[in-house]
Amino acid sequence: MIRFRAALTALALLAAGTAIGARPAPTPAGISIRNAEDLAPLPGGRWVIASSMAGPSGSGALYAVDAATGRSVRLYPDSRDPREHETPACGRGVEPSAFAPHGLAFWPVSRGGGTLYVVNHGERESIEIFTILPGRTPASPPYIRWEDCTRAPKEQMQNSVAVTAGGTLYVTLTPDYRQGSDLEDHAENAVGAVWSWHPTRGWRPVPGSEMAGPNGIVATPDGRRLYVSSWPKREIVELTLGPDGTSRRTLDVDFLPDNLRWAGDGTILAAGHRGAVSDVVDCYMSAKGDCALPSTVAVIDPVAFRVRCARPVAASFATVAAPVGGEVWIGTARGSRITRIAATTVKGPRCG
Repeated sequence: MIRFRAALTALALLAAGTAIGARPAPTPAGISIRNAEDLAPLPGGRWVIASSMAGPSGSGALYAVDAATGRSVRLYPDSRDPREHETPACGRGVEPSAFAPHGLAFWPVSRGGGTLYVVNHGERESIEIFTILPGRTPASPPYIRWEDCTRAPKEQMQNSVAVTAGGTLYVTLTPDYRQGSDLEDHAENAVGAVWSWHPTRGWRPVPGSEMAGPNGIVATPDGRRLYVSSWPKREIVELTLGPDGTSRRTLDVDFLPDNLRWAGDGTILAAGHRGAVSDVVDCYMSAKGDCALPSTVAVIDPVAFRVRCARPVAASFATVAAPVGGEVWIGTARGSRITRIAATTVKGPRCG
């Protein structure tokens, strides 16, 4: 347990500048980015990467959002990028018109910079790997450079990604419904698992990680513990990886949990939505820009493994809650805005 608490302390240091309550929150206001399904705050708390998810048709993009002003800048794809860089594993970056980003994970390397891992469904099923460099000034947007990718295991579809200190990725995967299965049946019943990927070892399934609809995932820096959303089962699953196998604990929640994010105090922020799986599928596949799905944000204590606090939020189809300074930003898979709430509203047993 002492080692586990030390790992949570390391997480707090990694999240410095993005911790709940790190600085006074400005007046909350929405940020206009469509389908910001996942959010990755950068070190220092000034800039946040948003994954603008593609709709049933069309492509998506990566944006940088200035937490001080709410200004957003499209980073990728960039029409000025000639896509001349090639790699043995993936060739070039994804064709801009096909780019379909989903889950995000960021690992800091220097102040304001690091490596960004992006789940992509367009043109190829892959994790796209980018270098993020800080802008010339704190008010300048970060610079992004595509480096490479790793293609997903055959006939598998990715959702979320987490990264550890040793460079290992942990990714939630389910059988690819695009091979001909019904999306609603797949969402309700598909059994997937967590897989790991490392540049020298490639892809490997994590033993004992099978579950219904694995969705969001976070990992401790040492990769010993993983926390995964079993979306259709309304569960958060803790996986402890050891030489003798994988042990697990399960925590019930009263909503469909989507992405998970570490808060700077070592707790986990879980965002999700309420309603039947069929309602969510209808919303996701709708041609409408927005749809009404009640949403929840919960704070999870990973040591006691309990829900410390849960509250409804005025966002539809919430998919992520990320700590940004003195706020929590809430993204959505189908909507026009990132919702901002004061971090103090997710404090205490009733989320005052």
